[in-house]
Amino acid sequence: MSVVSSPRDEVALADLLSDGLFVDGDWVESKDQDPDGDVRLIQLADVGDGVFRDRSSRFLTSEKAKELRCTFLEPGDVLVARMPEPLGRACIFPGVGQPAVTAVDVCIIRPNPKRVQPEWLVAAINSPDFRSAMQQFVRGTTRQRISRKNLGTLELHVPDVAEQLAITDEIGHLESSRGSAADHIAAARRAVERFRQAVLAAACSGRLTADLRAERGIEDGALPGGWQSDTLGVLAESIRGGSTEVPRNEPTAFPILRSSSVRPFVVDYSDVRYLTADQSTRELNYLCDGDLLVTRLSGSLEYVGNCAVVRLDDDQRIQYPDRLFCCRLTDPREAPFVQLVFAGPEIRAQIEAATRSAAGHQRISITDLKRFHFARPPLDEQAEIVRRVEQLLQLADGLKARIDTASKYVDRSSQAVLAKAFRGELVGSGGTS
Repeated sequence: MSVVSSPRDEVALADLLSDGLFVDGDWVESKDQDPDGDVRLIQLADVGDGVFRDRSSRFLTSEKAKELRCTFLEPGDVLVARMPEPLGRACIFPGVGQPAVTAVDVCIIRPNPKRVQPEWLVAAINSPDFRSAMQQFVRGTTRQRISRKNLGTLELHVPDVAEQLAITDEIGHLESSRGSAADHIAAARRAVERFRQAVLAAACSGRLTADLRAERGIEDGALPGGWQSDTLGVLAESIRGGSTEVPRNEPTAFPILRSSSVRPFVVDYSDVRYLTADQSTRELNYLCDGDLLVTRLSGSLEYVGNCAVVRLDDDQRIQYPDRLFCCRLTDPREAPFVQLVFAGPEIRAQIEAATRSAAGHQRISITDLKRFHFARPPLDEQAEIVRRVEQLLQLADGLKARIDTASKYVDRSSQAVLAKAFRGELVGSGGTS
């Protein structure tokens, strides 16, 4: 059990750093920068929550840095981001192998190590209580920030250096355990995704129902017995894009899906905008139960060619935009299997091969859709494949939900550790754990 720590001095951050360095970074405009410069310009994106991210790639020359009277960073400096996200996050600058300065919205702290250890200070600034205290000084609506002056007025309970070292050592051990747990969670996520892909691959290749055909005495050849190779164009009665009318956000009686409403196996009927009555006269732009929707374009390749079956109530009327294709099959009973095939590896590879980039979007055409080919089982076997896949994917979804719950717990544990540390509950007086 933790022993309550000995009383600690409460000191304003600015006073704590009175014998060190506590300044803002420098105002370096675009005109001052030089891609061939020898001085790295550290930016907000580089400052993580306890971690130096090293994401930016901006530079200036030594001459310009001296002309601007920039403060050069040293390894071990504490960097505090005065803007989100999250506002007030701090990390230690490890050095980047060349001279470096930082932007004006990053605060530079170089404490006297005889009075305060940088690692302890980073943990203290990132602690829930200190971060909460910052909120009273946050200014701005679209671009929130805290000034260095106000940051300096916030108080910390400062133990002696020996206890600071003990606290940071204990935090390090606990963070190592948290990191290990996070790695296991990430591995579990990958395993679930591999399982999903294996299920879809087995379904599309016929392996998932090999036992069914064996029971019926059906022998497999180049294709599973009874299966045939077809294209979507052969199965489709029609494939077309939707309404080209410009929608609005204000609700009307004429909802129209957004392109983001379609993801593999799912249509989100709440993800809509609206048209007027005059914009909604074309009957072909209305969906029917059993239609297949396919995303035509997206800024991200993974969202191109997403496919889902439309399921509507009897009185439900909803339109779709030209960013989606509607595929109406000659036999709507085949739609659940086709939806499944579009999530499988064979058609996914065809989608990625057919995708072209234009105007910042990845896209496929109706001609591409009609050419996509796949192995097609008889209707009764399609139904059995869909049933088995749904069961297995429900299992995967259940595992993912448990992983998500564990992930949230692990994510919160980092802040919980910091909260305990700076309430004096992590180590006792004299650094006793």
